[in-house]
Amino acid sequence: LIQPVTFKLRTKKKEPVSFHLLDQQPTFNGGDANEFAKWVSQNLKYPEKCLQSKIQGRVTLKFTLTEEGKVTDVTVLRGVNDELDKEAVRVVRESPLWTPGKDKEGKTVPVTYTFPVLFQLPKDGDTSIHYLQADAKPTFNGGDANEFAKWIYSLLQYPEECKKAGIEGRVSVGF
Repeated sequence: LIQPVTFKLRTKKKEPVSFHLLDQQPTFNGGDANEFAKWVSQNLKYPEKCLQSKIQGRVTLKFTLTEEGKVTDVTVLRGVNDELDKEAVRVVRESPLWTPGKDKEGKTVPVTYTFPVLFQLPKDGDTSIHYLQADAKPTFNGGDANEFAKWIYSLLQYPEECKKAGIEGRVSVGF
């Protein structure tokens, strides 16, 4: 599952600026935001009360990466349940250091992220686990989930009637 991530660069006045101004994106454990999503998924502990009550959903967080690569200012933008929200915040706050992003002058800069944390219960009788939690990851055409996503995008055809009507959006599929 590829997780959408939004980046914003902050100036000294802490005004948000588009991440496109970064010459070098921040990295996590040598990887991109998918590597961070994997780490978050592996470190989440589903709250027992939420498991019993079958509560699930997406918690959207906002946080800042400092010039030193430390995660700070973790806040909930859109929550699901108090316990799920707290668990999402806990895990992201415990993030190891990132390699900070750099602007066009090569200076490290603070970056604000918007990041979704997904809490999803298995369906009754389903014993599968999320692929990010698997020890041996599935492959597609010799690559990872990004290779699968490229294949999907190569086959997608934007319906003409939707283009003309200005219809756009996101479709999420799980299998």
